[in-house]
Amino acid sequence: MKTMMVFLTCQRSGSSVTTELFHKHGMSLGTYRLLSQTNENPLGWLEAMSVFQIDRRLHHLIYGFEEDRIPYPLAGMIMKNRDRLRPDFAQIPSSLIQEGEYVVRSMLNRDDATHYGIKYLAMCLFWFYWQHVFAQILDLEIHPVFLLRSPSGINNIV
Repeated sequence: MKTMMVFLTCQRSGSSVTTELFHKHGMSLGTYRLLSQTNENPLGWLEAMSVFQIDRRLHHLIYGFEEDRIPYPLAGMIMKNRDRLRPDFAQIPSSLIQEGEYVVRSMLNRDDATHYGIKYLAMCLFWFYWQHVFAQILDLEIHPVFLLRSPSGINNIV
């Protein structure tokens, strides 16, 4: 049985540093290319590009925009009508579900680790999708990790 730590977080919650700590203590992130470092996050995002690409397609399919390109009027409409706009699993093509399963299985089969981690900021938005993907892999135990932080700003931390 393999274990997958699934980081369900939001921006600025400390998810990158937490994922890095787990990784430094033996949790595998697989061998997929990770989102790279930026000025905003010099340690890197620790998010697999393959998961990022699935997430962008889910955003476009369900909401009609890519996650980082949301028009502000649309964001307000989504928040106002959240109950009506709840994603419907029937909207997800089976090919995208198979792709998610392939990504996770490939991650599990690329090294000899027993503990893995997967992190993407919008994973909580599409948890219904990932739960279905994970359920297809019988020898995988899922452990969701929820991170919260103070809403106070973080300034000049060294």
